[in-house]
Amino acid sequence: MLTASVCFAGLGVLVKLTAPVVGAPQVAFWRGLMSMLLVPFIARATGGTLAIHNVRAHLARGVFGLLAMLLYFTAIERLPFLGDAVVITFLSPMLVAGIARPILGERASPRVWAALLLGFVGVALVVGPTGSWETVGLLAAGGSAVFAACAYVAVSIVTRTDTTASVVFWFSVWCVVWTAPSLLHGGATEVPFRLIGIGLLGTAGQWSLTQAYASAPASRVAVFAYTTPVFAYLLGAFQLGEIPPPRTAVGALVVVLAGALATRARPHADSPAPD
Repeated sequence: MLTASVCFAGLGVLVKLTAPVVGAPQVAFWRGLMSMLLVPFIARATGGTLAIHNVRAHLARGVFGLLAMLLYFTAIERLPFLGDAVVITFLSPMLVAGIARPILGERASPRVWAALLLGFVGVALVVGPTGSWETVGLLAAGGSAVFAACAYVAVSIVTRTDTTASVVFWFSVWCVVWTAPSLLHGGATEVPFRLIGIGLLGTAGQWSLTQAYASAPASRVAVFAYTTPVFAYLLGAFQLGEIPPPRTAVGALVVVLAGALATRARPHADSPAPD
């Protein structure tokens, strides 16, 4: 999950620079296309298979995941600051913990809930929402959080029967099919290297995320998603020369503490054991 967070942080920076030029659907298309081309080779190298066993879970992952992605890209594009989009969409880990019990049979312990809340406080300190809201962007960020939580739960279900390669590949195919019409609007030739970078980072991040949810209870894995905005801020500071305010250091420490708290938490008796 930490690897996924680094990849998604870099992805967010590239999307912020690229989405205003080509639009969110085309960004999603190139992200999916790169994964669709690369995953079969990765699967062959790792001994994975692209076979589908749980069609319903794949379908749910595809629908919820694509909606979450498009809304997230839209939020990044429309909100004036990347931090505003990140802090709203990162409500999804808490939503995962809330819906994991009725759907997955997991019961998040009080320590996990405390870690999730602590992590959100840390995110708020790091990204420091400005309050300069744009209605469409705000609604997109909130919707992305809801659909992302549903997608994460679907990933936890589908990885019980299907490989990481299968999940990532067929989600990529789904994205490519539904966003291909965006190519009619052109624009890809203006930022080709950014789109390729988005595809590569998206593939690596999605593979790592899927592996994470296949290896541990969803409510515990979700806590580590809070490191994404921290990494995003660090990348922005490195590339843009931004000097972080004191609250950023405090927020980063809070996120680290939340992760440490989560790793010490133990699933309750009715939680399924990791695969």
